[in-house]
Amino acid sequence: MPVISTPDHNQRIVHTVCSELVTLGEIEQYQYNVWLEPAIYGYNELFDMVNSDFSQIDFGDLISVAQAESKLYMLDPMSRFAFLTATSHHQQVADFYISTKSLIKCPSRDLKSFNSRQKALTWLTEKYR
Repeated sequence: MPVISTPDHNQRIVHTVCSELVTLGEIEQYQYNVWLEPAIYGYNELFDMVNSDFSQIDFGDLISVAQAESKLYMLDPMSRFAFLTATSHHQQVADFYISTKSLIKCPSRDLKSFNSRQKALTWLTEKYR
């Protein structure tokens, strides 16, 4: 399975690891499994794209995912979401998603991309707001 999410209840972070070729269907299943799970409301997320191929996800797909996220009350706008990227294509996907979310007028989580797991985890766990 190319997208696996594991909650860390101690740190209140959902670790999602993508591998292999990721499709829109797998992203939609991830949304259902993570974004609609009341037990992890308020958790920050680390979305690890490092060992994955997002070539089957286009900009239209990313817009749809961003629009779906903007309609969910199950996501705490006080939480944070970090992309972990390894390639320029990963960075392009993350940047486009972050830009798209910024254009949708609704409460939104803080979104940021990193190329270092440690920096992402530091940002996700630091005290804020």
